[in-house]
Amino acid sequence: MLLAETALSLFVAWLLISAFPFRAAVRFYRLQRGTNPGTVSPAQMLRAEHIGWAVRTVSARVPWTCTCLMQSLVGAVLLRRRGLGSTLHLGVAKAKARESLEAHSWLICGDEVLTGASQLDRYVSVGTFTARC
Repeated sequence: MLLAETALSLFVAWLLISAFPFRAAVRFYRLQRGTNPGTVSPAQMLRAEHIGWAVRTVSARVPWTCTCLMQSLVGAVLLRRRGLGSTLHLGVAKAKARESLEAHSWLICGDEVLTGASQLDRYVSVGTFTARC
């Protein structure tokens, strides 16, 4: 059931991000600026890791491109539906001489990066949003 919910949520995120600016997604998903300082129990962390796995797995198998932002948004919503808070980070590449801006998004629950962990050391967070319960 989680995989089907994830696929449908990723499709909605794809439609939203493709058609509207980011601020529309912030409103649609009821995100707030800031971080989620909440603590996570081991059982909750196991649930969060399972959701992160589902988002990464389904994202790799759907016929449309799932960006890191789509994955972070969907992960945050799935966590919130299960009573878990998270922090969505927006970042840019640290490199000095870039011809174009390179952006990235990742999602953290507790101390774990659930989505967007690949090459995370290349980016610096410039904005955070929380999906509080």
